[in-house]
Amino acid sequence: MDQRLDDLVARAYAAGEEVNRRTLLAALLLNADFSGEELRDILHRYRVAQVKDAPLQAVDANGQVLHFRRHKPGPRASG
Repeated sequence: MDQRLDDLVARAYAAGEEVNRRTLLAALLLNADFSGEELRDILHRYRVAQVKDAPLQAVDANGQVLHFRRHKPGPRASG
């Protein structure tokens, strides 16, 4: 999920938006308005998800290997 969040930040940055992870999460939460049943379904999908379900970027050419970027601890720069 960490890399997925980074990829979403990168998408916003590529679209010309200066944003960090915290601001993106806050914006997503502000715009989220789900019923209890929808939240239940979202939570269920999260709980049964596998690692392969998370990346926004393609895996290797064969679709078999996920590559994760390493980051230093602490806040990340935009982009």
